[in-house]
Amino acid sequence: MNETAQAAWITKFAPLERTGKSELERQSENILARHCQELMANSPNPVLILNECRQVVFASQGALDILGRKTMESVLGARPGELFACIHACKEPGGCGTSEYCAQCGAVLAIMAGMDGRPEQRECQMLRHNGQRIEAVDIKVAVYPLRDSAETYLAFYLNDISSEKRRKILEETFFHDIMNEAGGIESLARMLREHATEATREYTELLCASSRELVEGIKSQRDLLAAECNELPDNFCSFPLMDVLDAAAGLLGKNPVASGRHVRLLPECQNMVLESDPTILRRVMVNMLKNALEAVGEGQTVTVGCQERELDLSIFVHNPGVIAREAQLQIFKRSFSTKGRNRGIGTYSMKLFTEGHLGGKVDFTSSQEQGTTFTVILPKRCRTASSH
Repeated sequence: MNETAQAAWITKFAPLERTGKSELERQSENILARHCQELMANSPNPVLILNECRQVVFASQGALDILGRKTMESVLGARPGELFACIHACKEPGGCGTSEYCAQCGAVLAIMAGMDGRPEQRECQMLRHNGQRIEAVDIKVAVYPLRDSAETYLAFYLNDISSEKRRKILEETFFHDIMNEAGGIESLARMLREHATEATREYTELLCASSRELVEGIKSQRDLLAAECNELPDNFCSFPLMDVLDAAAGLLGKNPVASGRHVRLLPECQNMVLESDPTILRRVMVNMLKNALEAVGEGQTVTVGCQERELDLSIFVHNPGVIAREAQLQIFKRSFSTKGRNRGIGTYSMKLFTEGHLGGKVDFTSSQEQGTTFTVILPKRCRTASSH
């Protein structure tokens, strides 16, 4: 058995052999020579090949599907706007790209950049004829020049993002309206608490806690969606770490998950001043604490601490429970959860917020002997209160 075959025995799952460089080059040339046209024609990804006059000379199966066409002959020689039935495509005798409206069209601008030899990506907001009515379509296009010895062609990739845009508008409207309603409930709850009698004080405190948690949950979901789209605004500033930890623990104080369970903050967190985004860090800590509290039984304690190191600051949440190995391998996947359906956003959001926005890392360890510890590691933009 050769060395590579022997090495395959130490893989933890799939075989690990790799093809050598010379064989890879042969296979690559073989694919390009024999199967490129077949692969392009049958690709589910919509792509058109345009000539120097912006006319279609080739369309993948995915492009034919999105255009509602059955054969290559039905699109040959047309321009993109004509195929989509853009309302401006026939305003001038020259067709798609020749009206004054076309100067604002993302698709035409991308094509013109490609004609100059520059790859370009743009969004195109189009009004098109669909039978007897007009409909709005949002398309993301990417154009790449293809050159041979004599002619220039353009690869015109298109992706219909109408549903994505529509969903985004609906989400923004929903969050705006629901936040107004939830904020009103929170304000009313605070007013009731100020005028509470001894008999109603307990209920008004619960109402305040519930309304505050409702507002926080809505904001957290809004921020998660923004983070997924890389649209979360920066709000970095200097603040005491204990402010964030106290706020996170306070948000969960009246939550049923904390009933009969204890949160212990280690003293080294007291004097730490951190430069980061306090709102997003609080979201991360709420999820870390909530997961830890759900993992322990009544009477058990969740421990929160931090450690300042040479290059970074680590914040950890420990609980005595243990996560099954199968779950550990999937812990940060979106929608994965050991708690049933429609769960699994908590650990995913911790990863997304920490590594996508705060510039840090999040990880965990879990064993029968040591329990489970989730750790957030942030870049060294921190200092002790004495040096603040």
